[in-house]
Amino acid sequence: MCGIFGVLSTIEAADKDSRVAQLVLCGLHALQHRGQDAAGVATLSRSTGNCNFHHGEGLVATAFFDHRVTERLLGSVGVGHVRYPTRGGPQPSATQPFVLHTKHGQMALCHNGELTNSEDLRKDLMRSVGFRSTSDTEVLAQFLAGGDDEQTPEERILSLMHSTTAAYSVVLATSAYLIAFADPLGMRPLCLGRDSAAETFFAASESCAISACGGTVLRDVLPGEVVRINWDGTQRSVRFQLPPPPPPHPAAHMHALAPQLQQQRRQKPQEAQAKSSASQLPEDSAPLEADEPEETPLPQRDPRGSSAAVLRAQRYVPAPCIFEFVYFSRPDSVVWGQQVHEVRVRIGAALAAEHPPAAGMDVVAGVPDSGTPVALGYAQAAGVRYDFAFARNRYVGRSFIKPDKTSRDLAVRLKFQPIRSVVAGKKVLIVDDTVVRGTTLPHLVQLLKEAGAVEVHVRVAAPPVIFECNMGIDLKKRNEMILNRMTQEELRRFVGATSLEFLSLQALGKVCGPGHCTACFSGSYPTKNLTVVDIEDIK
Repeated sequence: MCGIFGVLSTIEAADKDSRVAQLVLCGLHALQHRGQDAAGVATLSRSTGNCNFHHGEGLVATAFFDHRVTERLLGSVGVGHVRYPTRGGPQPSATQPFVLHTKHGQMALCHNGELTNSEDLRKDLMRSVGFRSTSDTEVLAQFLAGGDDEQTPEERILSLMHSTTAAYSVVLATSAYLIAFADPLGMRPLCLGRDSAAETFFAASESCAISACGGTVLRDVLPGEVVRINWDGTQRSVRFQLPPPPPPHPAAHMHALAPQLQQQRRQKPQEAQAKSSASQLPEDSAPLEADEPEETPLPQRDPRGSSAAVLRAQRYVPAPCIFEFVYFSRPDSVVWGQQVHEVRVRIGAALAAEHPPAAGMDVVAGVPDSGTPVALGYAQAAGVRYDFAFARNRYVGRSFIKPDKTSRDLAVRLKFQPIRSVVAGKKVLIVDDTVVRGTTLPHLVQLLKEAGAVEVHVRVAAPPVIFECNMGIDLKKRNEMILNRMTQEELRRFVGATSLEFLSLQALGKVCGPGHCTACFSGSYPTKNLTVVDIEDIK
C-alpha cells in the first residue's frame, strides 16, 4: 500500500519553474496516510529532456523540509510517491520514483502494489541488466525500459500485463508524456483528474489528492487500461486483451464430469442406463470452452499428478482489494465509484445487524480513524448513543504500517488516550476496523478500563485476517496474525474485552459489492500467479 501521484501541465512556462513539483507535493501530502516510510518526487523538462528528482526518508514534510530542494525540481511533467514497504524493506535504494536512463530518454516511475512473480521476472532481466535494490518496482521499471526499438510505450506495458497480472497501479513520466495504468485485475486504485483552468492533468491513487490540488476527478483507470497523456494534452487509451483459454485437457473434462458419474453409480442400473445419454456434457458447456473463460472453474492441482504444474483458471475478472474500504483509503475519497465514508457507515450497520449490542449499552465509539464511520453506522443502526472515547495524537503515524513490532507497540501507546468523561461508569462498545497482529486492542481495552469503563465490548468491521497477502499489503507471516495462534474466545480473554465479535465475510462482501479480492480473509487468491498452495510451497 503506497500512494502515487502524477501531474502534467500543458503550459509552456511550467517547464521552467517548479509549479508541477509543488502540485505533486500537494498530492503526496493528501496521500500521506498510504505510506510514511519515505517520499520522493521526480520532474522532467519537455524542452531539455532532463530529469530532476529528490527523495528522503520519513513523511513528505520531513523529506522536503528545505524549500530550495523543491525549487530545483523544474519540469512540466512530474510523479511522486509515498512509500509503505512491502518488499525491499526500508532501504534508501528502494525509494521511489525510480529514474532510469533508457534508449528513449529518461523515465521516472512510481508503483503501488507488489508483483506476484517478481523473482521470476528479475531472473529473466538479470541476463541483460543489473539491479541496485531488491524492490519489485525496479523489476517493473527495468522491464518497461527494455523491449524492441519499434515497440510503443503502450505495447511494452501490455507486454508486461501478459507477463504479470498483479498487483500494480503505476504512473510513469517522460519529458513528453504522462502514463497511468492498472493491472488486469484492477487490484490497486488509480484515478484521473483535470484542472481545466490551469491546463493540468492528474493521476492519483485516491481522488482526495486530485481534489486537494484543485482538480476535478474524471474517472478511474480501468483494469488493464493504459492511459497516455501527451505534452499537448492529447490523450490515448488502450486496454489489455484477454488471452484465449487454453485447450481443454481430458483430465479436466473428467474432473467436471466426476459429480455426475458419482451420481450414476448411486442410481439403479436400469435408471443409469436410461439416463446415460444425459450424463454427457453438451459441447457448448465443456470446461474451458465457455463464452467467459475467465470464470471457468478448474481444479487447483494438475490431475496428471505433477506438483510443478498447477492448473489455474484464466481469471482476469477485476478483483479490487476490499481492504481499501476497510482500512486504507481516506473517508473523503471516492474509490471504484463509491464514497469510502458511506461504505464504512454501511459496514457499521451490517455489523450491528449481525452482532447487536448487549442490553443497557451506554455508548458506541470508534477506534480512530478508519473505525470512526463504522462506529457511527453501528450506533445509528443499533439506536445507541455515539461519542468519541479516544483522543488521538495526530502526530503519530498509522500503527499498522510501522515496519516492526516494537515501533507498532510504541505508536499505539503514544497515539491514543481515553476521554474519561465519556467512558467513566459506562458500558462502552468500541468498533475497530480489523484485527491483524493484536497489537492495538489490548492497549485500548486497558486504557478504557483505567478510565473507569464498567464493561468494554469490541466489534470488528471485518472478518479475521488469517492469510498472507503478496499483492501489496505487509501481511507476510501467518504466525504473526493473532487469530492463527488463538481462538476468538482466547483472543477475547487476551484483550480483556467483555465480548468480541467480527463481521462475516458474506456481510462485508454484500456491503462493498461483489468481485473484490478477499484473500487475506478467505485464502482465495484472484491471480493465477499465486495460490495458498504456492505460499505453503515457498515456505
